[in-house]
Amino acid sequence: MTPDKKINRWRTDVIILSLFGIGFFPKAPGTMGSLACVPLLYLTFHFKVPFLFLIPPLTMLFLASSFMAENLIRKFSIGDAQWIVIDEAIGMLTCWLFFPQIHWSEPIIAFILFRFFDIGKFGPVGYVDRKFKNGIGIILDDVVAGLMGGLTFLVLFKLFQNYF
Repeated sequence: MTPDKKINRWRTDVIILSLFGIGFFPKAPGTMGSLACVPLLYLTFHFKVPFLFLIPPLTMLFLASSFMAENLIRKFSIGDAQWIVIDEAIGMLTCWLFFPQIHWSEPIIAFILFRFFDIGKFGPVGYVDRKFKNGIGIILDDVVAGLMGGLTFLVLFKLFQNYF
């Protein structure tokens, strides 16, 4: 029996870390957690929510998620469990901070770029993933993937802004 099977799915911290149960999807829970953010990103686009408004709740979510993940790691010896997908949501929102929000397709582009860096674990994403085996590390590698995805978009946007 794996440690994940001992965890009560109705614990508040498990509900939050699994993004309200999305992390328990049998196939590709990380991708499902990332996809769950696309409608939220579209709404922030549609209502023209300034990205600065997202930073305080995103920071609080990062800190709270890191703390909850660390507590579960210590209590259940689970490591970076697949069902913990709040980090994908935080990474997607981090990526979104770099988008100018001028076209409806941007949430989809954010999803693609974020997943590319999150799955590929290129450069700093892989470094954080390998070096930080704690609650902060679980969340931080996705934040770095979001930063890399957002910065990649900014570079592409500047290079090809006539096409956007």
